[in-house]
Amino acid sequence: MLFKLLFLATITFFLAVLWESPSARHQFRDELEKARGHINRSVKDYEGWQIIAVTAGATLILYKLYLFLVGTGEKTLWERVKGTCFKTVRSLPFINGKIEKELNKTRRLLETELLTPKPGETFHLSLPEKGLSHEEIMKELDGMDKLEPYDWRKGYTSGCAYNCDDKLTKITCDVFRRYCWTNPLHPDIFPQIRKMEAEIVQWTAKLFNGGSTSCGCVTSGGTESIMLAMKAYRGVGYSKGIQYPEILCSSATHAAFNKAAHYLRMKITIIKCDPL
Repeated sequence: MLFKLLFLATITFFLAVLWESPSARHQFRDELEKARGHINRSVKDYEGWQIIAVTAGATLILYKLYLFLVGTGEKTLWERVKGTCFKTVRSLPFINGKIEKELNKTRRLLETELLTPKPGETFHLSLPEKGLSHEEIMKELDGMDKLEPYDWRKGYTSGCAYNCDDKLTKITCDVFRRYCWTNPLHPDIFPQIRKMEAEIVQWTAKLFNGGSTSCGCVTSGGTESIMLAMKAYRGVGYSKGIQYPEILCSSATHAAFNKAAHYLRMKITIIKCDPL
């Protein structure tokens, strides 16, 4: 941005001098004629298509060089240099071969752990021509439940299931049964959904000391929530003239921040946590 402002200021000053001074305008015109004559003499032995090809190629190279040196603000020049060097090294056959070998090991390990069919497990690879009955569907689900390797209902897992209280399960199912076919995109038809969403947003805003003007929306999960929050921050940055917003996160931050930064073209800087 500073480079662009200096460039525009220089051009403006130069044009102002030419406008105010007739002698400067004549001198400038003479210099242009000299430059034109020099260029014409330099390319007189070349055909038109050669001049066009060289000019277009040189322009493209200079433009790419400018983008590399100035960048888009997402990465520093040093980061771009390192990235280009690593990318070049990785493209070398003997290096790329070793990397692919290790990646294939990891792929095979994941396939073995996650994609190997369990005993008795079957797959429906196409949509059945005839739908299943209620009893058949429930029987199918009973068989799928037997595939679970851990009894998460007894608290043997962490970070994937947060509550399995019977009372909460019942009221959740009852509420879902009542409103599963409503559409929050049409609050004029389903005003009760708009009311519940507004109340949830206000409760959450008060937890963070938000005022009556605080706003928000209900999302489908944590990753989407982080994505929309960062989009809002980016919008605030744009409104303040910040072309390349940057997010500071700790090394313990959820991976969704990295995904959001990638999708929204924001720079993310990771700060290491205190090991203590």
